[in-house]
Amino acid sequence: MTFSPRTWVVGETVTAAQLNTEIRDQINSLSWVPYTPTLTNVTLGNGNVVAEYCQQGDLVDVSIILNWGSTTSMSGTPAFSIPVTPRNNNMRWVGDVLISPPGTFRDGVAWLYWNGTTIAAGAVDPVAGGVGTFPAAGITMASGGWIAINIRYRST
Repeated sequence: MTFSPRTWVVGETVTAAQLNTEIRDQINSLSWVPYTPTLTNVTLGNGNVVAEYCQQGDLVDVSIILNWGSTTSMSGTPAFSIPVTPRNNNMRWVGDVLISPPGTFRDGVAWLYWNGTTIAAGAVDPVAGGVGTFPAAGITMASGGWIAINIRYRST
């Protein structure tokens, strides 16, 4: 989607081509785009990551799923590089994380800082409360498990 829409002039005759460019083509450009994030604190092994984003003006929606393989491992809080630079406005954006270690579902929280380059995914500790690493929340990931992340933030 373009960030500089056309300025119309009073009395101007609008053509079909102009409408297609300014309206139809803009709507068609609002599609999800795959991207390959760089992983932090995750050794992918034989697992895989599927990630995509959709940018509408300065809003960026990101969806990521990390599918755990038998040789996938994690140390610390997993983080994933972002597709579009966030707005430098001292904000912190949060999103949802759903964790299947496998066999059960657990809650998590995703976050991105205004000056950050990665989306971090922490696990909610159901006993002590708060958000931290997966092991601290009693989660042991295994083959067949997955982590799904959804977050929205503002871009530059």
